[in-house]
Amino acid sequence: MGPGIQFETPENVQISYQLAGPGTRFIAWFTDTLLIGIVAVILFFTALIAGAAMDIASEDGLGHSAHALWILGGLFWLAYSLGNLFYFRVCELLLRGQTIGKRSVKIRVVKADGFSLDPLAIFLRTIFRVIDHLPPMFIVPLMTKKCRRLGDLVAGTIVVSDEKTDLGTLREQLSSQRTVGNKFQFDATMLMRARPQDVTAIEKVLERWSNLSDQDRQSLIARMLPPLAARMQIECPPPADGFEFFRDFLAAEYRRQHRKLG
Repeated sequence: MGPGIQFETPENVQISYQLAGPGTRFIAWFTDTLLIGIVAVILFFTALIAGAAMDIASEDGLGHSAHALWILGGLFWLAYSLGNLFYFRVCELLLRGQTIGKRSVKIRVVKADGFSLDPLAIFLRTIFRVIDHLPPMFIVPLMTKKCRRLGDLVAGTIVVSDEKTDLGTLREQLSSQRTVGNKFQFDATMLMRARPQDVTAIEKVLERWSNLSDQDRQSLIARMLPPLAARMQIECPPPADGFEFFRDFLAAEYRRQHRKLG
């Protein structure tokens, strides 16, 4: 892995990441490319067998086999190229900045400011992936400070380690938390009004909660709670309920994400 980097949210919450190294990124890319290639080959041979069967059944017999192979070959490369664009865009959108290859080596894509990807950044990364696959562009990540390819530079993204931390334990605990008995209830409309950076900031606060002093806890609640409640268009709870509000909010957001991906 590469060096660590830190960001600070508008609420003065520190967010730390470990940059992914070029070797790890290559393994993730190779895994994804191999998966796409396997699917493309399966589709190619399926079309080839179907085409051969139709050719044999035709009056011309095998007369058009060579021409059919050229057509199928062109369709194979078209399907492979479109599969590349579709696969990476959909995966990074639905899997929070990950693909199957990235998940296998525990890395993910985030914005350069430390927050989650947005659809525009994913679109730009996907479009420039075509250029990044050209041989001369392979050296770009090795020449940039944060191991960023051209698509990362244009989209304003970085690739970081997604190793399991206390935050992973927090996510597991809150995802399985039952809503019955929760003091605060949130519906999907409320949750969608919150920003991705709100979720990230609260995650980091709860991750560090046991190590914070009472003064720091109250200060963070005072800075983060009123604007979050205003964005969600709900009544702001008293500061004494800030911790419980944050926990119930994250638990509801994790369940919403799980339903969206399921």
